[in-house]
Amino acid sequence: MFYSSSRWLSPVFELRNEIAIFLSKQDHKHAEEFCDKLFLIKLSYLADTFEKLNSLNFQLQGNKTNIF
Repeated sequence: MFYSSSRWLSPVFELRNEIAIFLSKQDHKHAEEFCDKLFLIKLSYLADTFEKLNSLNFQLQGNKTNIF
């Protein structure tokens, strides 16, 4: 469950420029955040952290292993 609930961060970070353009065209209230350097630093940090945690979680479970 952890893997599936946090894997959306990496694509959001990778598509940050496209998301910023889309949100600015829609006059969305969060459009400014994708131009904010501090927000992007935090987003990249979270994306990297969750990617490492997902990798660790997968290694601990192993292939085709269910903890239950």
